[in-house]
Amino acid sequence: MPSGSGFGGGGGSHFGGSSGGSSSGGGFSHRYIGPRQPGRFPIYYVYYRRHGKKYALNVNENNLYTLLNMLKKLAFIATILPLIFLFGFSGNFFKIRSDYSRYQNMIKFAEAERENGNDNYFVDATIYSVEQYGSTDRYYINYYFYSEDYEVVKGYTFSVYTYDEVKDINVGDKLEIAVDSYPLTTETDSIDLHYKNTTLADDVEYQGTKATMNGVAIFVLIAAAIWCLFGFLAHKTKIKHGEEILPNGDLPGEPVYQYVCTYCGGKLMESDANCPHCGAATLETKTSTGKSETK
Repeated sequence: MPSGSGFGGGGGSHFGGSSGGSSSGGGFSHRYIGPRQPGRFPIYYVYYRRHGKKYALNVNENNLYTLLNMLKKLAFIATILPLIFLFGFSGNFFKIRSDYSRYQNMIKFAEAERENGNDNYFVDATIYSVEQYGSTDRYYINYYFYSEDYEVVKGYTFSVYTYDEVKDINVGDKLEIAVDSYPLTTETDSIDLHYKNTTLADDVEYQGTKATMNGVAIFVLIAAAIWCLFGFLAHKTKIKHGEEILPNGDLPGEPVYQYVCTYCGGKLMESDANCPHCGAATLETKTSTGKSETK
């Protein structure tokens, strides 16, 4: 706030400080990575239904689907994380709007009291510096006044002044402000009367917050569109390369192999104790995490 116990570093800021008819299941896993040792690692399928029939896609053998699925996940993250930021940052946007309404009402109250012959809600504060807000073209004024107990109460304006409006202001000049309480205490909040003639568009912090939110929103929309695109392409790839599962659970022309030999890459059945292609033992099941288990 511009003055009182909530004064949080100033800087002209509102916050203190300065300037398609199918369902899928299954999963995905990286191939076992390590020295060529006897053993096996699982083959992962994506299962789905289409037109009442069941299909399977061998993820290990379809690099295009794997790539598209990975890009889809990355696009999802690129959509969600900025969206979370956008929701959090919107609090700043609404705080500035709330501050604007509150301080406008403070000025109106002081003016209403003046019309009734009570000038106690107007104070002549003393300017002690004029500062530029960051690298923007807006300025704010730092001022102070005294409480009823002669304690110094520091305050500041928001960053709504142009250069032409502050170029002739000097240290020690008086600035008429409206206050929210009387007698004046260190808790008294205040606002300069110039704020009455401003709009939210004059507040450089509001402009920056709004521009940031708009930029993030556009990024989220683009990322969401890319996410949908990769999802669509992955779905089409799955439909194109998936094989129908027969009623007995096998794929056409071959049974549904469940493992790959870690030594030669040959396909294995669950019951194979040794690889039928190279003879390596297949008792130990490797995983992408480096863990293993013996059947």
